[in-house]
Amino acid sequence: MIAKWIVLIGCVGALGVAGCGGGGTGSMKLGEVASLARPGDSTKIYKTYKYKAAIVSVKQAGPNDLKGETLLGDTSKNDVAFYVTQRVTGVQAHYSGWTPEPPDVYDSSGSQATPLVTGTDLPQCVEHRPPAGFGAGQSFETCDVYLLPRSDHVGKVVLPAEGPGQNDLTWKIS
Repeated sequence: MIAKWIVLIGCVGALGVAGCGGGGTGSMKLGEVASLARPGDSTKIYKTYKYKAAIVSVKQAGPNDLKGETLLGDTSKNDVAFYVTQRVTGVQAHYSGWTPEPPDVYDSSGSQATPLVTGTDLPQCVEHRPPAGFGAGQSFETCDVYLLPRSDHVGKVVLPAEGPGQNDLTWKIS
């Protein structure tokens, strides 16, 4: 299933919501929290999963982190890996079968980074799924790996919005 992110229309500063508003793209610093909603599965009743998300860290992989890994697809062996960690907090009770979508990552010039696909989890960046019983008020972190050419670095991490009048949520990386 391919899902996209939806920014809630009602943004309230007192709740720690960032990146919302009319026109333009919201820009946040690492760790700033945004309230989001994601369309869920549609059977007889359409559910929206509401939660808070924050990009909490972007770290460059060490020189030996990918040594011995089998890289799948058209991955360049000369690229550098970056670990992008997202913290997710549940704000409603039912999340059965739900998982957050990975963000889009861009270099400093605006070119999109390549998501890394390996045959195994990397010990430095294990993708975490919501724990059993994940619900309102609970948090967990998920990590995704992206590749950029050696001369580049991560410039921004984006959770794309869906729908008219809604903005992407962008965390600027300095």
